[in-house]
Amino acid sequence: MVFGPAARNQAGAAFVVACAALLAGCAAPVPPPVYVPIAEAQSYGYADRQLGETSYEVSYVTAERRVSSNSIGREAELDALATQAQEVAQLRAADIAIETEHPAFKVIDRRTDAEVTVRDHRYYGHGHFHPFGFASSHHLHHHPVAFAPIISRVAFAQVRTTLTVELLQTTDDDSADAAVVRNRLQEKYLATPSDMTGPAQGE
Repeated sequence: MVFGPAARNQAGAAFVVACAALLAGCAAPVPPPVYVPIAEAQSYGYADRQLGETSYEVSYVTAERRVSSNSIGREAELDALATQAQEVAQLRAADIAIETEHPAFKVIDRRTDAEVTVRDHRYYGHGHFHPFGFASSHHLHHHPVAFAPIISRVAFAQVRTTLTVELLQTTDDDSADAAVVRNRLQEKYLATPSDMTGPAQGE
């Protein structure tokens, strides 16, 4: 069967559309935002509770991230997670201050903890028979090759920061301007993916 130019053009257009749809289906999903309540994200996010008339406890737990399985090699990665946890907790504190019409807040207490989980995965190479031995008149004898287990060590980390903050009506040398803090951190975290689970460097 011979197709004319119009038919070939239609077929080419259909092929292009099909390829575009295939590529769209293969696009990586957009990860959820960093700045999200833990009640919504479940495994990470911020939480807060009111302690007094102008005092709040604000916490943030980072998403689980794969880090170096070597304790020395993951120090910088844990520092980066701690920075994220502290800054997002500050962002939440600034939002609370603005929502309650307090222009400033002061951090009274700060606690940061890291939890590292190391898992060992044991597996074996694909078993096969390696020809070795001697030939008889009818058969070549094969002996199985023994494989030692391969142990792969994988580490994951989460960091939690908890702030105790006091909301203020005026700023001083020990307090933070809520609007300034929000402006500084909103671009970094309000639209930043939380996916930090890529392979650790150097592994």
